[in-house]
Amino acid sequence: MSTDTPVRARRCGRRSAAFADVTCQPVPTPLSVSPVVGRTLLSVRRLRVYLPANRLWRFGPRVRALDGLDLDLAAGEVVALIGEHGCGGSTLARVLAGELAPTAGSVRLAGDASPGSASPRHGLYRQVQRIAPPEWPRRQQRLSVARWLGGVVHGEPLAAALREVGLAPELAGQRLSAFDAGQALRLQLARALATRPAVLICDRIERGLGSEQRGELWRCLRRIGAGHRLAQLVITDDLDWVRYGCRRVVVLYLGRVMEQGPSAAVLDAPAHPYTQALLAAAAGEHGRILQGERPDPRRPPMGCVFHPRCPMAEAVCVRTAPHLQRSRVPGHYAACHFAPRDV
Repeated sequence: MSTDTPVRARRCGRRSAAFADVTCQPVPTPLSVSPVVGRTLLSVRRLRVYLPANRLWRFGPRVRALDGLDLDLAAGEVVALIGEHGCGGSTLARVLAGELAPTAGSVRLAGDASPGSASPRHGLYRQVQRIAPPEWPRRQQRLSVARWLGGVVHGEPLAAALREVGLAPELAGQRLSAFDAGQALRLQLARALATRPAVLICDRIERGLGSEQRGELWRCLRRIGAGHRLAQLVITDDLDWVRYGCRRVVVLYLGRVMEQGPSAAVLDAPAHPYTQALLAAAAGEHGRILQGERPDPRRPPMGCVFHPRCPMAEAVCVRTAPHLQRSRVPGHYAACHFAPRDV
């Protein structure tokens, strides 16, 4: 099936059913707009996720959480995704991990079973693992580490799995409630790695962690990613890690890509006004922080979705939605009518 053909999912049910109608084929020639460090493992094309604004009113207005997103991840590559909360990053993570069904688009994983096999989606979601700050139910908090991990790893491999994420094997008998936020994330990482994934998604895992815990966790992820040749998608607000630990960065706003390219190029010379405002806010430059409220995702603005908050907006921005245009740096693209371009 061509990637140009929209594929619609019938339901947003359990994780194993999320990819019932989404293509899952070996990846053709990479379509990424920037250099990659290995073969493309995960390819996303024209991904759309429209969610009901009110769960009790199924046929009412729908939130456009993702609207035509393209993304490639290569073996050994770390890609950062940044944006305001509500930009669509966590929705993308849940779709790729098989926890949420997309409305349209295609998701392809290299080496996965092709259509026609018994269960192509089963292999897909096992090879794409997502970790996020854990929210264990009270009943689960009473479980020991050995029992919680017992479904995927046990015996001698359990001790090795704990060592790999920087935890002592002696902790296997401890209850989950005894661990702090940083240790709990390491346990989630151990469980994710036990399935031998090809792609690891980190969904704002730095939330609630101190600076020292963040540094230890990022170093652990970097070591493990290099050792396993994992493709990593890191959804984060930690721009220091984006600069020093990620090869590429994608800037998302209202479910659309505003800018993407090599991390150094995007952070040092942002071409899109939204990226400039994000970086200024992170640096504490209050005079350049975004003004106004984020538009209603049920009714995104016509033309450029950022124009109601953009200090550079002109009439063309209201009429026409800009496409990603190449800037002066190879692999650097921005969806702005006034961004510097490679001529």
